[in-house]
Amino acid sequence: SYAGVLSPADADSTVRALRRYSRVWYIEYQRYQVDPDARVIHYLIANYHAGGQWVYPRDVPGETGTVGYFYR
Repeated sequence: SYAGVLSPADADSTVRALRRYSRVWYIEYQRYQVDPDARVIHYLIANYHAGGQWVYPRDVPGETGTVGYFYR
């Protein structure tokens, strides 16, 4: 398993780590703080098939969460 992006400095190492996985569950919560350039999601969209996306809206837009499933 891989912990993922915890700060903007982690985005590139996360993309490198994802290359070894054929299936990825992507959980996004307040992404703009830890991956402001959306490098991880852009990599997933360019290199994987999207199997599904689920959005969990909240009353405050900044608290909305998204879960995505990607596979090769």
